Amino acid sequence: MLRDMVNDAAVARAKTRLAEGRDQILARHRGGAGGQEVVRAISALTDEVVTELFVAIVAQFPGSEGIPLSLVATGGYGRRELAPRSDIDLLALLPREREPGRARANLVAEHLHRALWDAGLEAGYAARTLDQCVELAREDHTIRTALLDGRLVAGDAQLFKGLERATVTELEQRRVEEFIADKLEEFNERRRRYGGSVWLLEPHLKQGKGGLRDLQAALWIARVRHKLAGLGEAGERGLLPHREVTAARAARDLLWRLRNELHYATGRRDDRLTFDNQRRAATALGYRDSPTELGIEQLMRETYIALQEIARASDALIDRCAVEDAPRPTGVFGRRPPAPPKPIDNAFQLWQGRVTVHDREVFARRPADLVRIFAVAETYGAPV
Repeated sequence: MLRDMVNDAAVARAKTRLAEGRDQILARHRGGAGGQEVVRAISALTDEVVTELFVAIVAQFPGSEGIPLSLVATGGYGRRELAPRSDIDLLALLPREREPGRARANLVAEHLHRALWDAGLEAGYAARTLDQCVELAREDHTIRTALLDGRLVAGDAQLFKGLERATVTELEQRRVEEFIADKLEEFNERRRRYGGSVWLLEPHLKQGKGGLRDLQAALWIARVRHKLAGLGEAGERGLLPHREVTAARAARDLLWRLRNELHYATGRRDDRLTFDNQRRAATALGYRDSPTELGIEQLMRETYIALQEIARASDALIDRCAVEDAPRPTGVFGRRPPAPPKPIDNAFQLWQGRVTVHDREVFARRPADLVRIFAVAETYGAPV
């Protein structure tokens, strides 16, 4: 009975903190906060609540302090990229079956799972040992990917380091080619399913071409192939031109901001920019009609540019990582840099076999070039 009362009190505090924190983050979003700022804030709030529940539940069971149990965020939560209606993926990493503290770790993990749901956190929750994680990762590339994004939220740091070492051994040493092949197959299948163009009338901000998943897939592949820590390092190590890194960062932030707005506006996980969502988002995010362009047209123009930037950066990064000895774009690794862009006209250029723009403001200056680029690409027989 006492334990139930402690649980209830901890859950009530967690609910209150979540409600307050979510209201504060929504206010920041409405005040113009960028997409990354909001997804980071949601992730930090979730860390805070999960940790408080964990500490409260451990305290219920005398002698449980220091038990060998790690709470590991995986997926988008592990990357600190939670959208307003994202569920959270959490792994309770347990000690081996006969190790000291296993029974208490199981007990805490079970109570925590219930408490998370009672507090209003939609949790994809798994409780596994290190050996079980490794075995499942060998069988399922989606689990391998989830572990690649693993991040310690609370609990035993040494146990988590064991998981990190195993992940590096399995993914970054033993199964590089297998992982990359699986990711490329998944990448191509997703583009077939959601449309192989960034210019869809109702683009999917997460799964479509140029969407958030494209860039993340490229970063996973680069992580396994070249130990790449993030998008910024792609520029530092010569895997992408610095201009493309800057453009991809800005594009990702816009897509995060749009996706956040869709989640807030619809109250659910909605990542497709449907016609109705376009109207709502344009109004909510402050796109106003001008004498030459409707607000919704401004929104879609910026969205298409963002999707194009991410598609370009993702494809280029994958091209440089999919084959182990693929050429890199600078001389950092002793390779020759590629040929410079070849101008086509005052808007477009040929660069590394693709039709690209001279700068990101081309479409802002001349919206008609959004259509003309396809005619140019057809003339030159090159992709956009």
